[in-house]
Amino acid sequence: PNVVFELDYHDGIMSPSRDISGMGVSELVAKVRAIGIKEMIVADFGRMEDEGEINIQLIKKIISAGFRTYAAGNVTPEDLSALQGIGAAGAILKLESIIR
Repeated sequence: PNVVFELDYHDGIMSPSRDISGMGVSELVAKVRAIGIKEMIVADFGRMEDEGEINIQLIKKIISAGFRTYAAGNVTPEDLSALQGIGAAGAILKLESIIR
């Protein structure tokens, strides 16, 4: 089966494991890549709280590491052109942004 890793992020990696939450993004991405995973969902929990700007820099970092990358976390149709522009594979849209 196809395996997709989800990176939960809020001003750092979110995990109940201190070892994992203490890692930098580059270190975690390298570990995930080393076990053969090639696709990642980047769930930006900070954006879920404040609905600020999408974290393009984080998503670009994951894409540049060679992952097919999907954005999540209050993503709206208005974000899609920016995501397409950086080469994101897709997005998980906020339900309320498409059903009104």
